[in-house]
Amino acid sequence: MADFLRCPASGYNPIEATAPSGGYTAGVLYKVGDCWTQAFSDVAAAAVGVMIVEANRTMVAKATGSGESITAGDRVYVNTTTKNVSKTKSSGDECVGYCTKDAGANDAKVEIALRGHESPDLT
Repeated sequence: MADFLRCPASGYNPIEATAPSGGYTAGVLYKVGDCWTQAFSDVAAAAVGVMIVEANRTMVAKATGSGESITAGDRVYVNTTTKNVSKTKSSGDECVGYCTKDAGANDAKVEIALRGHESPDLT
C-alpha cells in the first residue's frame, strides 16, 4: 500500500487515468476530469496510472505558517497551483474533503478524508 494512505484497500476508490506531459507523483493531488485525485504511485507521462478519487484517510501536503493549523472536521481546500491544502479557501481553490486528524501550523502534511468526486463544495 502507498505509504500516504491511512486506510485499507476497502477504504478508497481508484480510477485509471493517463498522465499528462509532466507525469504524476505519488501522493500528490491532481485534477482528473471533474475529480480531484491522489496519485497512488509515480506515473510517467502518457502512461496509465491509478488515481485515488476517494479515501477515508490519506496524508496530503498542506500549507504551513501562521494561521495554517487545521482541526479535525474542517473542510480542506487545495491550491490548484501548489497542490497544498488549507482550511482557508482562496480564489481558485477547491474543496477536496475534510481533515480527520488535527495538524499544527508548521506541519507539512495533514490527514484528510479525500472526497475528490464531490468537489468543489461537498454539498
